[in-house]
Amino acid sequence: MENTKQCILYKNILPDRALAMINDISTYTVILDVRRSDEYRTGHIKGAVNLPLSRIMTDCRAMLPDTEQEVIVYCHSGQRSKTACLELCNMGYSHVYDLGGIIDWPYDIVI
Repeated sequence: MENTKQCILYKNILPDRALAMINDISTYTVILDVRRSDEYRTGHIKGAVNLPLSRIMTDCRAMLPDTEQEVIVYCHSGQRSKTACLELCNMGYSHVYDLGGIIDWPYDIVI
């Protein structure tokens, strides 16, 4: 039998729960926008940091050194966020949440 390492899977999260986590001042939750920089500039969730999916593997450790920190990930439609969540799990992050796409975010965004 082959011994393979399996990461702890991320969790899907709905916008109302994500907003509650973001607004909870007792914890610090990172909102990670994995779209390209030009997409981020067209509008993003307030407080989100931009780390394009193409740079997750190279820049994530510097930007998010605490692997125990809560990280909510989103992109445009949900495809890149899934990939980013899997990569974060494989890198050892243990509290990863996939919000999906900003197109489904019913709250205000900032430009």
